This record gives sequence, C-alpha cells and structure tokens, in this order.
Amino acid sequence: MFGHDEYYISFLGQPSTTEPWIIQFGGHHLGINITLVGSTPPSTSHTGAQPAIYESKARPCARWVAR
Repeated sequence: MFGHDEYYISFLGQPSTTEPWIIQFGGHHLGINITLVGSTPPSTSHTGAQPAIYESKARPCARWVAR
C-alpha cells in the first residue's frame, strides 16, 4: 500500500562483494533501482516518476523525468 509520505527500501539478492544485488527505493510516485556488483560503481537501472507531466496554475507544464 502506497500513499503520500510512504516510502520503502528493499534489498533483492544477498549483499555481496562479488555477486550482483539490487537496492530498491520507492513509494509515492517514485521508483529507483540501484544495481551493485563488487567494487564496480553502482548503476541506476530505473528511475521513474508518475505522472511524468503535470499542470498547475503556478506551472503550466512541468516534467519530472527527462524524455
């Protein structure tokens, strides 16, 4: 269940210095997956926001994530 100000952190796989594993951070309209493999710098495999575009009186059109 998700809602405003509700976020989570998940670990996929066993944290390891030699095998790949993933940290997920997500919640209210946000999802970030970070893949870690040994001493290789972490890579972001998915960053998302929903909705991608929104409109308001203050901002006629705003985009959270680039195309």
